[in-house]
Amino acid sequence: LVESASITENLQQLSKLMEKSLAWSETHACKFDIKKFQLVHFTRNERRYDAAPLQIGQITVSASETATYLGLILDRKLRWRQQVEKAIGKGTAAVLATCRLTRPAFGMPPQFVRSIYVSVVLPKALYGVSVCYEPIRQREGSTRMKGSVGTATRLARLQRTATRLITGALKTTATDAMEFHAFIPPMRLRLNQMAHSAAVRLASLPPSHPLSKHVNWCSTHYVRHHRTPIHELFNAFPEACDTETIHATPIRRTWVPDFSWRIADSTEKGIEEAEALQRDTSTLVVYSDGSGYEEHVGAAAIARDCRGKLHTRRFHLGPASNHTVFEGELVGTILALDIARAARHSGPVAILLDNQAAITALATRPNNPGQYLVRTFHDQLAKLSSTVHVAWVPGHKDVEGNEMADSEAKTAATGGASSNTPLTRAIRTLKHQLPASAAALRAQEKTSMRGRWSKQWADSRRGVKQRRFDTRPPGRTVLRFYKDRSRQSASIITQLRTGHIGLNAFLHRIHAVDSPNCPRCGTPETVSHFLLSCPRFRDARHILRTTLKKPLSLRLLLGSPAHTSSLLQFIQSTKRFPLY
Repeated sequence: LVESASITENLQQLSKLMEKSLAWSETHACKFDIKKFQLVHFTRNERRYDAAPLQIGQITVSASETATYLGLILDRKLRWRQQVEKAIGKGTAAVLATCRLTRPAFGMPPQFVRSIYVSVVLPKALYGVSVCYEPIRQREGSTRMKGSVGTATRLARLQRTATRLITGALKTTATDAMEFHAFIPPMRLRLNQMAHSAAVRLASLPPSHPLSKHVNWCSTHYVRHHRTPIHELFNAFPEACDTETIHATPIRRTWVPDFSWRIADSTEKGIEEAEALQRDTSTLVVYSDGSGYEEHVGAAAIARDCRGKLHTRRFHLGPASNHTVFEGELVGTILALDIARAARHSGPVAILLDNQAAITALATRPNNPGQYLVRTFHDQLAKLSSTVHVAWVPGHKDVEGNEMADSEAKTAATGGASSNTPLTRAIRTLKHQLPASAAALRAQEKTSMRGRWSKQWADSRRGVKQRRFDTRPPGRTVLRFYKDRSRQSASIITQLRTGHIGLNAFLHRIHAVDSPNCPRCGTPETVSHFLLSCPRFRDARHILRTTLKKPLSLRLLLGSPAHTSSLLQFIQSTKRFPLY
């Protein structure tokens, strides 16, 4: 990849690079397959564009309009239209292949169809989408939306077909109703969530990464002209700018921790080992804990030295939208080292905490969120002359030290920065506001996405109509209606709940029958009429009422998964729907 003021200069630079590469290949037993090379001149200025080829020895590499790299199609103008077409084509092919496995009246049960869509179809359709997708948001001072609205709309059509296969709904059913019953978030919300994750990942890049400098510039300068996708990404998600830095390779492979650690096999052994350490008078036992309380996160450490003096450290990390309890646990261990330094204990030090993930992170130093806190712990550990042992103690099991640390951590969470206790000068990381956790930002975006979905559903006509028998917001609980159900049973449940079902009232709406009335009693044959009042099914309804031992209502029959089996028996006994 070369850059210059003209295509001619680019070709000259490429020729020089290829001369060096070919010379290197001759001395390293490596041969380039030049026939597979791809050449693209990236520019949107048609006057400056020239499809000049690149000459490498006796082989001419012609310039093309597109090139494929790591499965992504890079077009000459970087408009990404070809990539979007490819993604939609792959997703459509996968959905059509799934159509062979299921239909509303026969085929694979819904939970398996949903698994295929989530684990196979979506990854195929959304691979690399964060590169070419601009987050959808509202324009300032306007009701219109800006972003990749067209891409999201086309992908939403694909998802509509998939949700119909999952739920067994009829073609006339609204998309939001099918997404509710399949527990599949709307495509716009899903794409925005993926874009947010990409922004957080870019913001957490270390300075050594080639993109780091460009990301830092784009996150702080929303230029008026010639905006890149990264400009749009951080304009849509400004909260991602202040994200922690995560190094891909934080340590060498031969690294071993400078402390001993142990996680007991059971709760009983953990309590016994903690009590044994407490009885050892030569060991300074420090209990640490992190707590998420009242939407804030705090950390604390507490210990009593050999002279009976109680040492306490508290630290307020910030709101739970920016920090995790896992971070609080790591900060607690740093506070524990500060206590060990302040107590001037010459013997061994034992740090007991109730979070196994934090202990494992301290011992392995992975490239995960909270990495900078793990590094701070090891930096402080290197300044301590005492030997340190980190062990797990079961939480909320009436271990006095652990309960005291938990209480102090909650005080730190609720008290804000004013509840912080003084620390030694050595711990510089905790002297300033901590950067936002990448994990916390992703979790907060997921929660916000669920909230936006719930609001959209509550404001929709389908949501208002469904509140007659089910007031729950979109959630995983709806999948309990389909758990261990056959395809036929799942389809009829969906059709009853949406009202799009083979009853005369609905069939008349779509001009499939001449009259909306019930052939037996002459009143409109709606779902309510079929389940609660039609005299044609009086005997079957009496059996249903006897089985449930409750007055029948739509909320009882359609709003509770516990009564679905009885409802299906009633439907089967009526023989109103022969296919189901």
